[in-house]
Formats: sequence, structure tokens, C-alpha cells
Amino acid sequence: MWSVPIGLMMKDGDNGPIGLQLVSDFGFVLACASGCFFVAGVSLRFARWRAAWLDNLSDNAYGMFLIHYVFVVWLQYALLDVALFAVVKAAIVFSGTVIASWGAMIAMRSVPRGFRRIGATRQAAAALQGSGGRAETAVAASRDAVTAPTKLIE
Repeated sequence: MWSVPIGLMMKDGDNGPIGLQLVSDFGFVLACASGCFFVAGVSLRFARWRAAWLDNLSDNAYGMFLIHYVFVVWLQYALLDVALFAVVKAAIVFSGTVIASWGAMIAMRSVPRGFRRIGATRQAAAALQGSGGRAETAVAASRDAVTAPTKLIE
């Protein structure tokens, strides 16, 4: 849908007619939103299983976000003088950053009084606090909070 107006805009650039620019821009937005809804719909329809490693990744994702920049900069600087293609360097930096920040978060969350408040442990603690200290109620509440989206599918 939006490829025709964009194709027409290619020869004129930003100097094309305003109507064509608007159709091109709104078509692009519509295509992006449709793609996002498509991915969400396919995921909700066909994602029927849970993987333990993805649950662990989900538990540590916010902490990884907080500390990943250090690993990105260090790895990019370390690969600066290496004669590799940019795509290979990007793959090395991406995978190295994911592994290093994930490992660092696992290590930090295992330290007493460490980063336990970031992630699923915080949800379980909040459920425990909200249940009046009854551990079995807190565990059930935190498990229901984690599996709630999959219950909508069934």
C-alpha cells in the first residue's frame, strides 16, 4: 500500500507534493502498525509453550537494560582495530552484550541485598507482602501474574 507513494517520492525526495508526502507518511505508519499487530497476533495464536531460559531472560531484562551500555561500548572499542566486516562485528557485540549483561545480572541478583528488587523476585515479594505473609498465597499470586496472558489463549 505505502510502497507506491514512497516509490513516487523517491525521485522528488522532500520536494514532492504535500499530498503525496502525507499519503506516503501515513501509509508507512499504517504498515508498521499492521506489522506489529501481525506479530502480536501470531505470537498469541501459536506460542503455546514456555521456555525456562526465556523466563529467566524476562526476569533479568530490566537489569540487563540498565547495565548493557557498558558492555556495548567496551566490546565495540575492543573490536575497533579488528579487520572484520561490520555485520560480523555487530553480531559479536550483540551476542557478547547479551551474554555479559545477562550473566552480570544473574550474579548481581544472587548477592544478598543486591539487585533482587529488579525482576520477578520483586513481584513475588510484593505478592507475599499483599497476602499478609502467607507464602502459599503469595506463590500462587505470583504464578498467576506470570501466566495470566497464556490463560487468555486457552
